[in-house]
Amino acid sequence: EVGRAAELYKRKYGRYPADLDAMIPDFLEDRVIDPWGNEVVYRKTDAGYQAVSYGEDGLPGGTGLAKDLLVDTSQLKGD
Repeated sequence: EVGRAAELYKRKYGRYPADLDAMIPDFLEDRVIDPWGNEVVYRKTDAGYQAVSYGEDGLPGGTGLAKDLLVDTSQLKGD
C-alpha cells in the first residue's frame, strides 16, 4: 500500500515523497498499520524509497515473526 502510494505520488510530481505525511490524504487515507498493529515506516533514499514493517515485535532486526519486511526500490530492476 505504501509502495503503491509512493509510485502514484512520483507519477504526479516526478519524484518520490520526502516522507509518509506527504502522501496523506491524497495517496493514502492515513498511516499504514502492519498486521501486528505497528506503523509501516517509509524512508526516501537517494535511489528511491524503503517501506519497512519491523515484524511482530516492532523493532529492527529479529527472526521468525519478528523479522523485518522490507521493500527497497534500489533492489528492484527494470525501472
